[in-house]
Amino acid sequence: MKHAISVITACCSLWCGIAQSSDSNPYNAYFTNAKNQCEKLAEANPPDAEGNMFSAEKCYTWQSQVAYHDNPKARDQYFVAALSVAPEYSEQTFDTALSAGFDTYKAVTLATTAYPRGEATFAQLAIAHGADPSQVTQATAAGRKKK
Repeated sequence: MKHAISVITACCSLWCGIAQSSDSNPYNAYFTNAKNQCEKLAEANPPDAEGNMFSAEKCYTWQSQVAYHDNPKARDQYFVAALSVAPEYSEQTFDTALSAGFDTYKAVTLATTAYPRGEATFAQLAIAHGADPSQVTQATAAGRKKK
């Protein structure tokens, strides 16, 4: 229950606190704030009696999922921002985008453009989700060209 209250508090802080961010890109501002709030929550919530820990990465991933769902017309921009702001969470962010219904090949292109160092991981995840390896190679190349 303690974790649920913390998550609700984080959501309110995120939606109300976006205007406080110094980033002029609203998508980056959203995820900068999300990352900060998730990290604060993780620090403030020690493991419970069963050893369950509040994960900043899972919190951030959940925030990306909410952004994609709540903003279908701008979900590509939110996806790119999520990868750009927290590349350390890129694998989970990419996987969440695929689970949220992103076109696999478009996701590879966007992700490779936003975070080129993750291109091998993005390709592996796309293939694990059933994508054609040759089309993944083409999508990766398209992402490299957009840089």
